Amino acid sequence: MHLRLHAVKDHTLTQGIETNSTAEQASDPGFGAIHRGMEKGRRAQAEWKSIPIAERAQKIGQVAGLIASRADELARGVTSPYRSGERETVSAELLPLAEAAFWLSRNAKRVLQPQRLGGRGLPFWLGRLSATIYREPVGMVMIVATWNYPLFLMGTQVLQAIVAGNGVCIKVAPGTMHLVQEWKRLLLESGIPSDLVLLLESDVSNFDGAIAAGIDLVVMTGSSQTGKKVLEKLAPRLIPAILELGGSDAMIVLASADVDRVIQSIRFSLCLNSSATCMAARRILIDRSIYETVCENLSKAIATIPPMVVSKEAIAKLSPFLDAAIDQGAQRLSVVRKVTPAKEPLAELPDQLDWHEPIVLRDVAPSMGLAALDTFAPLLLLTPFNNIDQAIELNNRSPYALSASLFGEVKVAEEVAKNIRAGFVSINDLIVPTADPRVPFGGRGESGFGSTRGAEGLLEMTCPKVISVRKGNWLPHLDPPEPSDKQLLFGMLRWRHGRGWMERLAGLKSILRAIRSRGRDAMDRT
Repeated sequence: MHLRLHAVKDHTLTQGIETNSTAEQASDPGFGAIHRGMEKGRRAQAEWKSIPIAERAQKIGQVAGLIASRADELARGVTSPYRSGERETVSAELLPLAEAAFWLSRNAKRVLQPQRLGGRGLPFWLGRLSATIYREPVGMVMIVATWNYPLFLMGTQVLQAIVAGNGVCIKVAPGTMHLVQEWKRLLLESGIPSDLVLLLESDVSNFDGAIAAGIDLVVMTGSSQTGKKVLEKLAPRLIPAILELGGSDAMIVLASADVDRVIQSIRFSLCLNSSATCMAARRILIDRSIYETVCENLSKAIATIPPMVVSKEAIAKLSPFLDAAIDQGAQRLSVVRKVTPAKEPLAELPDQLDWHEPIVLRDVAPSMGLAALDTFAPLLLLTPFNNIDQAIELNNRSPYALSASLFGEVKVAEEVAKNIRAGFVSINDLIVPTADPRVPFGGRGESGFGSTRGAEGLLEMTCPKVISVRKGNWLPHLDPPEPSDKQLLFGMLRWRHGRGWMERLAGLKSILRAIRSRGRDAMDRT
């Protein structure tokens, strides 16, 4: 099975594993096929959520083994022009996906189990109460998949939704339906009911159809522009969303950094998935004391990187910003040109793609439009900074806040990291640490909101429900109003939260006066 990205537009809904014909859907007004699939999904979800969490987690645990046994087939299925080979796919998608399944199988019960609250911390004036916080599935979750990591990102989100007791509706990325169908087969083998997983092909009309059918939560990975369009469609129905959007991530190189590691890390970031990675380091902020050294070493390293697959659309979007930056004083560290191989012909690409060498500019000012551009082109922007405060300010100026990386002495880097505006900060590494299944991943600002992965991502697939039980017969709020109520309540407020012991003492005296007044009123009534 070979996957070609940027394929023809998909228009159909897939229920089970088979695909209904486009003609059938076109003759079915109101997206009837999607509605029927959603109805089946809701019935399956109602049964699925009643299964104990431990049993659901056990089925998810089987997914890790199935990924391992199908590794060759899945790796071939994910192969795309952007990938350097199956090795990259195994390390970037299959291994972290299997680890996510394994972590969920071991930890879902602990994370999702009811939390019982006793009397500790309960305000005294509430009397005797016990409360239990339950985590309930939201219902049907739509996963809007992405083409650049078509299995890991979508797969992890699907596993978290399912183990939390939800049904899922996967809107696949263009050209990836065969891969997602194989993923569903794997889920069915692990014991997941077929109707619990609904597949929708990539056409936007299917997204609209799912909204009309009553989706309960949308989890989307994509650009910030697409995320804003999604929110516009969800707002009229108040459908919540988790948005994992683009980034223009910074690498901050401190004076104490290991320059060789920095260069190796930049090269890795640039070449991974042909730079089509939202966490790729784009803005390289370098301490001025080592700026020239890094530029010189990076120039040598870039010269050894072969041409990479790039979207023609991405280059066209980038070009005017690139020209403007050069006009404003940025300088090319590498020559921007269409690369023609000297020895061996490069593989033929689809019309939407082309070969291109890395684009590296030095002396880029943060005010340049290029510095705020989110792109999947192999772009590096080098900027010197004079001190740590300036480095933090340069990072935080970006509208994107997905991830960042810091290179240098650990203690100093940790202090800088605390002031970095980003959802994930790596020290002396980048990108790979986000595969840790224990930690959440998500951005801020133009990079979206909400979390996927880790305990926080799992909880995002649920809604909290509190069940509070009154114990005993003391319910003063049900008594008829008394003239002394105001004095009593103001006294309780000051006694509990007054500033200083004098105010608290005054509150206590007010409480005692109110109690005596109530006693006198009761005697008068008798």
